Amino acid sequence: MQTIFTCFSQNLNYALGWMVVHSVWQATLIAFVSGIAAIVLRKKSARLRYFLHNGALVAVLLTAVVTFSIYYDFSINPLDNRLVSDELVPVCADNSTVAIAQVAQFPPVGGTEGRISMDGFKDYCNEHIYLIVLLWVLGAALSLMRLLGSVGYVYYLRNKMNFPTDEYWQSLLDGLRQKAGIQKTIALVESALVRSPIVIGHLKPMILFPIGAINRLAPSEVEAILAHEIAHILRHDYLFNVLQTVIESLFYFHPAVWWISANVRTERENSCDDVAIQLCGNSMTYAKSLVVVQEMAFFNHSSLAVAFAGQRKNQLLGRVQRILNQSTTKTNVMEKLFATILIAATIGGLTIGQNKKVGTQNPNESFMSANDNVNTDFSDSI
Repeated sequence: MQTIFTCFSQNLNYALGWMVVHSVWQATLIAFVSGIAAIVLRKKSARLRYFLHNGALVAVLLTAVVTFSIYYDFSINPLDNRLVSDELVPVCADNSTVAIAQVAQFPPVGGTEGRISMDGFKDYCNEHIYLIVLLWVLGAALSLMRLLGSVGYVYYLRNKMNFPTDEYWQSLLDGLRQKAGIQKTIALVESALVRSPIVIGHLKPMILFPIGAINRLAPSEVEAILAHEIAHILRHDYLFNVLQTVIESLFYFHPAVWWISANVRTERENSCDDVAIQLCGNSMTYAKSLVVVQEMAFFNHSSLAVAFAGQRKNQLLGRVQRILNQSTTKTNVMEKLFATILIAATIGGLTIGQNKKVGTQNPNESFMSANDNVNTDFSDSI
């Protein structure tokens, strides 16, 4: 095992291994604290909770960096500290040769078998430090390769099979852009490669609609979708999404990081919903647009709504209920109740229908669904 990391110094292996070990409890503690804070702030704005969970992700990364710096001995020259055998580590800071002590096995505590002391745990981790680093490096490398593949696919979407939209839609987009106070130009195209309206890019953002979909929606529904994508651009979500994906790749093994990241995505969409409603001015139309696109996707093989909804159907229902229950909504209580029941029935019907159609899905459709999952890392969909 050790020969795999002969290109790594023992010093580096030691610091990386213990960084991974300590990240288990550190990320768990950070997730617990952020969860308590989210409960306290549950009645506050989604934007505040979004920054809370983003801060938790950054805290996971920073604590790992600090842990690495604590365990890494910067006084040792990395080039003079390579592992050449299981017995010796040549050339330390004073150019002396130091023998590596044999790592102790798990000692029992107080003579009782099966019980593990803290020293025993440390010895066990030191004994398997190379395995820990190997597993972490392999997993992180695969995750980062997937990340790079997503970046490449986003650039592919930008340059392939795109068609200009009618000037009316571009004018509608420009009006919303000016209303939001965005100075940079935003391109609007129809794409044959996406199944949901998405926005890609930061310096030169582009909104992609599935080809033909924009003409099947009412102007008010298109306006609501564009307002949501503009909200992503206004909030610089593309850059935050890149950072989030990098942290996920580094801590791919930790469920607490998955949970924090899921909360980031949920609150990101909620925050964009709030901004979009302010731009288009009608929460009811905005909520209906979510369901309309869901229906279009289900009943047409050029499926549009899976990515448009951005979440599972039960999460979509919660998102719609949140929109309709805002204090700033212009709808009355009965209208909100009726709309919620109607939307819940529609989503339930789609779920039943989808279960019946699972067995009849052809291989091409499955391949398209797999491709859709690739671009979700770096594209923001409504």
